[in-house]
Order: sequence, then C-alpha cells, then structure tokens
Amino acid sequence: MFVILMIASALLIEFRGFTYIPDNFDGRRDGIYYLLSAQAQVLGAIVALVSTLSLVAAQLITRYSHRAFSIVHGGWVFWYLGLYLLGIAVALFLLMGNFLLPGIQFSFALAIVCLFALAPYLLVLRQHMDIGYVIDVFQSNANRRYEVRLATGQPESLPEAVQILNNFAMGAFSAHDYDSFELAVAVITAGTNQLVESEQSPEMRHQLLMQLIERLERLTIQVINERAAPRLIIRQIGQICQAAARHSLHGTISKASEALKEIATYAARYEAEEVVSDTVHLRRSIGKSVIDNWTENSTPIIGLTAWGIRIAAVDGLRYGLGEPASHAVIELGRLGIACADDDKEGAVREVANELIRLTNEGVTQSSVEKLPTPEFAYRQVKRSGALALGKLGHRMILQQMEVTDVDRISSELIKMQALARIDGHTDVVAGIDQALGEIDSARQQMEKQKE
Repeated sequence: MFVILMIASALLIEFRGFTYIPDNFDGRRDGIYYLLSAQAQVLGAIVALVSTLSLVAAQLITRYSHRAFSIVHGGWVFWYLGLYLLGIAVALFLLMGNFLLPGIQFSFALAIVCLFALAPYLLVLRQHMDIGYVIDVFQSNANRRYEVRLATGQPESLPEAVQILNNFAMGAFSAHDYDSFELAVAVITAGTNQLVESEQSPEMRHQLLMQLIERLERLTIQVINERAAPRLIIRQIGQICQAAARHSLHGTISKASEALKEIATYAARYEAEEVVSDTVHLRRSIGKSVIDNWTENSTPIIGLTAWGIRIAAVDGLRYGLGEPASHAVIELGRLGIACADDDKEGAVREVANELIRLTNEGVTQSSVEKLPTPEFAYRQVKRSGALALGKLGHRMILQQMEVTDVDRISSELIKMQALARIDGHTDVVAGIDQALGEIDSARQQMEKQKE
C-alpha cells in the first residue's frame, strides 16, 4: 500500500495541474508560507486523530485480552504516522528558508497523499478491530510457534493458542460479549479437531486433549451462573468427543464424561436446568457416535455414558430439578434402542441396568425439599422410565437378544407396578401397563413369525 502511495505522490508532483505554482512566484511568498504552515497544522491534527483512534481502538479490544494491543496498535500504525510526520517535516523544513519550486510541489503532493491515506487507514483499523480477525491472528501466530517447537522435539504441554483463546473467551464473557465468547470457544474446538486428525502419536494427542478438556471444564464452571455461556461450551465439548469417537480415542471420551459430570453437578447446584439437560443430551449423542464407530472396547464407554446420564438426573433431583430426570430416562431409552438396532447386546445390557436404577431411585420427599411438587416429579420419573424400559424391551425382543435380559426388565416393571399400586399412583400404574403391553406385543409378534 505504501509503495502505491509513493508512486501516487510522484505522479502528483509531475502532474502540475494539482500542484501548479508559477515559476515566478515573487510577491506570493506570504501565501505559500501560509499554505505550508496550514499543511503542517492539518497534518499535525490528523496525526493526533490517528494516534487517538488507534489508542481508543486498542483500549476497546484489550478488554478481552492484553495480547490484542499489538494487533490493533501494531507496526502498521507507525507506518501511517511516519507518512504524516514526513509531510509535516517537509513543510516545516521549507518554512525555514528559501524554498525551491520542486520542494513546494513535493510538499503539497505529499499532503494530498496523506489526506487520501486517511480512508485506507480507517478501513485497516476496522479490520484489525474485528474480533474474528484478532482470533485468527492469535491462532495463526500461536500455531506457527507450536509447529516450530514440535519440529524441535520440545512441544509445550498445552498449545499456546488454546491458552490465549481461553483467556480471550473469559475476557469476552466478562464484557458480556457472548458472540465473541462463542467464536473463541468454537475456534478452540476447531483447533482441537485438527489435533485429533493430526499425525501425532496417540499418547501426545491423548495428553493434549485431556488438558484441553480440563481447561474447558474449568471455563464452564467459571461461567455456570450464566445460562447461555455454559451451553455453548458444552456443545463444543460434544464436537470434540464426536471427533474422538471417529478415531476411537476412548480415553478422551472418558475424560469428557468426568468433565460433564462435574459440570452437571455445578449446574444442578445453581439450578441451571437447561445446562443439566444439555449434558444429558450430549451424552446420548456421544454414545451414538461411539456406536457408529464401534470397536471391541466400546461397550465400557457406552456403560460410562449411561452411568453419566443417570448421575446427571440424580444430581438434578437432589437440587429439586425434575425436568432433567425425565429427560434422562428418555435419552437412556433412546441410547439403548440405538444399541439394540446395531445389535450391540452388551451395550444394551449396560444401558438397561442404568435405566432400571434411575427408574427405581425416583425421588423422595426428603431429597427434593426445593421442589414445589416432589410427588409429581417422582411419578413423572417412574412413568417415563417405565415407558422407556417397555420400548427398549420391545426392541430387544425384535432383535432376538438374550431372553433373560428382557425377562429382567419385565420383572422390574412388575415390581415397580406393585409399589405404585401401594402408593396409589394410578398414572404410574397405567404407564407400566403400557410398557408391559409393548413387551408382550413384541413377544406375540415373534411367535407369529416362528409359526
């Protein structure tokens, strides 16, 4: 850009229509002195404007991170300031003595170039203040340094880009700029997915991903009081787990499961019902990704996923949140059906066990003192769990899975029904009747096929 400006300056000097001064300018010296003086004053005012705008812009952007100062108020600003200072210096130099015509022409041409340069300066400043641009610069610079360290065999424990963007995200959150917060977390996730797809050793990838998930977990807990911010991070954790599932990085998924448990516990404590439900839904999505990328070691991961869903529901109930528990039994049922459809009998058994435990645990008056209608929450969990067990048993029979597993589901449902009758919960009894009917329907359907 500066080369173009200098070429324009040279052309303006040659094109005298812009800077025409008669060869004989005796008697006009006072006017030329005035013009040179005005040029120095105008360019001085522009220098003050450029400096002020740059510093104000830097102050606005550094509320997210102090590292952004060098991006907004970097070397490019001093190039512009140098151009304006040159214009001022030439004008003042010519005012010191007998000036020559080419010098005056050059000074006025330079002043015109400086005025035209103000527009691109504002455009470049706007670009450097864009949050997306700042994040891209952070990431590219850090990744470049990380590649150098990796090539020398001395990689850092956690990529610098993750640390910088994590701090940037916290700064955006503190400024209540949730769009920038989401963008920073999304870029962290995108970089993580690149790490998963990289050709590094499995041990190195596992170590880095574990540290990253820990960082995201701490970030989520720090912003747990807000409703929107934690849900954004949870979605990004889900994307990391889905990428890990594609490469059978079960250690990463296990670490993410632990992180989600902590997040759900904190969310329940702060009565963030949506956040607890999001962790439940995310676990089911992770389980589906594991099923789609099945290996011989995937069954324990499905069991861990089902356990996490149950624990999130129990934590929610402990703090008076009935909705996540009902959501959890539905998601457990869906996860079990997905395992059954893919003929993963061991995984189905793991999910069924957790679903039975959650349905049996229900809720008592003493454990939900904060809940306005604890009895209603209790019955809702029981009924939803029974219906989910009925659908799961129906699908297991159609898939010709182990009969004893289905019989166990039927036996548990009959026990629940007896207790519900004693308690007088007619809606729960009706739900269990419907679940048992689905299992019997599947059995009759299979008998007809045999005939």
